[in-house]
Amino acid sequence: GNFAIIDCPCRLRAGISGVRECTDKYPLHNCLQIGPAAEYIGAKKISKEEAKEIVKQSAEVGLVLATDNTAKFTSVICSCCECCCGMLRGLTKF
Repeated sequence: GNFAIIDCPCRLRAGISGVRECTDKYPLHNCLQIGPAAEYIGAKKISKEEAKEIVKQSAEVGLVLATDNTAKFTSVICSCCECCCGMLRGLTKF
């Protein structure tokens, strides 16, 4: 399959907005795109082994791995943090 990596859109948005709390804690460049999603402009192509290493490193630093909720195929593997992810922030802050 095709794999690519992009900056985490949630952490990127929080950083641009000046509300990112995890700048020194979590990396920005670890959002995985899979299959057709790996063809997005700006995505850096990576190998399956590199994708596995990114997943491993994300889990090791405490990020929550999440995928899109589809019946057919997964197109992303997010490495979510509690402060920037829209889904997790709602659970951890409110």
